[in-house]
Amino acid sequence: MSNRKLTKEVDFILEWDKAITENWADTDESVGLVKPIKPSHTASIINGETRTPHSPLGHTPEVKLDTPHWPLPSEAVSGGSLPEDEWADDPTIGHWAMATNPEDEAIRLLDHICVAHEGSALVVTDKRIAVVIESHLLKTKSKNENATNGSLINKALHLARPAQEATEKINSKDTDASISTLHEIEIKKVEKTQPLPLGKQIPKRRYYVVDFTDGSRFCHATE
Repeated sequence: MSNRKLTKEVDFILEWDKAITENWADTDESVGLVKPIKPSHTASIINGETRTPHSPLGHTPEVKLDTPHWPLPSEAVSGGSLPEDEWADDPTIGHWAMATNPEDEAIRLLDHICVAHEGSALVVTDKRIAVVIESHLLKTKSKNENATNGSLINKALHLARPAQEATEKINSKDTDASISTLHEIEIKKVEKTQPLPLGKQIPKRRYYVVDFTDGSRFCHATE
């Protein structure tokens, strides 16, 4: 990656971080992690059945973003034939969830990332883990919006692909925030979070892994 592109990505992450910290988080809430979602597929393994790409299994808000046309995952991954954690090596997939039931926390988190893809971000605080989106991308505009300097999604276009403005309002804070919550989970339902190298490639692909108390696991590729 060129230094120029890397600088743009770092600046983009910092803008998301600032918007979340200043306009979304509660005043007594400590933000520990902000991960803008990169253009990539989501995938799941539910009760032994592999779903690649994953599509929402529960209710999700309606958002009007272009249908992504990314390269499809490999047949080996889609067929669920890879042993151990070799699924982690597929570069077309940025998020995995493993669970017993579609209602498990990791799957519900994945459902919402699947809907909002690169218009959203994963946020972890001392109170919750959430998928958030710019309010102007929701179908019903928030009465308080555009607190940030310009559209984060428009800046993401330089790093990803074009996306239409669109959207549906959900949990927008009653502040000047331009960030709305798509889905959130209380932090008490999180058993553990950790960075993990997964897969068989050398070097291994790095993931941010969230284990929930219901036994489900969510994996976010960090590179």
